[in-house]
Amino acid sequence: MLIGTDNQLIDPQIGCEMEGYESRRSTGRHDHLTTSVFYLAKGETRLLFIALDIVAVPGYRADRIKRQITAQWQVPAEQVVIAAIHTHSGPTVTDLLLDYPDIDETYWQQIDTQTVKAVANAIQNAQPGRLALRAATVPDGIYANRDQATMPYNRQLAQLVALDDDNKLLGALLLLGTHPTIMNVQNTQLSADLVGGVRQAYQKRFGIRPVVMLTDCGNTSTRYTRRESSFDEVMQKSEQLVAGLIKAVDKPVTLGRLQSQQVTLTSDYNPMTNPDAQVLWTKINNETQAATGARQDELKGFLSTYQHIRNFGHTHFQAHSTILDCGDLRIVTYPGELVHTLGARIRHADDKPTLLVTLANDYRGYSVNQEDFGQYFESYNSVLLRGTADEFVARIVAAEQNM
Repeated sequence: MLIGTDNQLIDPQIGCEMEGYESRRSTGRHDHLTTSVFYLAKGETRLLFIALDIVAVPGYRADRIKRQITAQWQVPAEQVVIAAIHTHSGPTVTDLLLDYPDIDETYWQQIDTQTVKAVANAIQNAQPGRLALRAATVPDGIYANRDQATMPYNRQLAQLVALDDDNKLLGALLLLGTHPTIMNVQNTQLSADLVGGVRQAYQKRFGIRPVVMLTDCGNTSTRYTRRESSFDEVMQKSEQLVAGLIKAVDKPVTLGRLQSQQVTLTSDYNPMTNPDAQVLWTKINNETQAATGARQDELKGFLSTYQHIRNFGHTHFQAHSTILDCGDLRIVTYPGELVHTLGARIRHADDKPTLLVTLANDYRGYSVNQEDFGQYFESYNSVLLRGTADEFVARIVAAEQNM
């Protein structure tokens, strides 16, 4: 088996608009933004994992990068996973979150060019090695369910690691089940936030820079665990999280003959006239009017968020989940922010070890399970109607079980 890694800078210009909270302009750079690549090849099975230090990657942007990779390196598009790390301290790159975004097309050209360069380096410099799934548990106090502190969240720290004959790490894919956001809207320093801190702490402790992607993180964050929004807090949480990886347990895996399947989600409705959308709009208006104090302020935020969906949201689209069955393990991509309840269904569809990568190959906001829909913030930042995410996940699970 061959394993290759690389990363390249994708720093935007200081002064760019920032995306993830409300619109604001960057005033400096705390740490570098990068495109990171993890390449695996055995026989005809070839996989590329690409993590971009941006808030989200629209599907057509991911497709453009994939076409260049396929043309140059003959890696099939479905075997390339491109995911955003979801930093809220990066440049504006989509028209999905802000009403009138300031998107710099030359910055996207930089992302494309640097990503293709990183892929070329990873493939050309690939080394022999072997794979293992490495499982650990998130230490207490790092992150938690952000809707209610007592609700469950993904406590697993899953890694796909590559090692040489001396058990030295050659590369790693680490999945985090949380919003990687410690810095808040007041921050105007460009940063990879928690993901950047985790990569730094991981390299210091284990000697390599991992590729970090997200898994079911839709309703998980550091809301109840962080003391403050500061870069000191970023590093403290990062070091605590990485320290929890020391007790990880390895399970050897091999890449077998690859099977892939795509599951499609179709959305086609007018958010101003659809009855289900109108129910949600009426509900948040009534609750906001009835509330007082801090609760009313919170609900006004929900109201503003859903008003963006109604006025500017993309509700006519097709998005895809890709299932890659590699023999000993399975990789599933999901095109948005998936709450824990739905993510657990995909990860535990059967007994096969499954790595779920979210915000991958596209971005369609939050996916909330039917039982919780309308109760928490995530529902008001979702273009999906009530029950749609459940149906999509059910089709993904059925496809997993039938492969």
